Amino acid sequence: MRAVGLAERALELMCRRLNERTAFGKPLAQQGVMIERFATSRIQIDQVRLLVLHAAWKMDEVGKEESRREIAEIKGRRRQHGLRGRGSGDPGLRRRGRH
Repeated sequence: MRAVGLAERALELMCRRLNERTAFGKPLAQQGVMIERFATSRIQIDQVRLLVLHAAWKMDEVGKEESRREIAEIKGRRRQHGLRGRGSGDPGLRRRGRH
């Protein structure tokens, strides 16, 4: 969940940045490509958050051993979406010009 929180914060900063910067005479927030990237980031963060909540629920209901598949799925999605926690390669951070 820590990586999800970091990604959420990066998305918030990205949103502010998109409203501040302009390109081709209009804010970046109104550019089609940036809208799509923002939406994709939002979907990916929500997907990982829901996977974490589901795994936590399943761990409470049936135990850690029976929840291994859900835990592995979270780890795979985190890597796939770039939500790695410290030193994250999150797209929101990259769009703000930080690596």
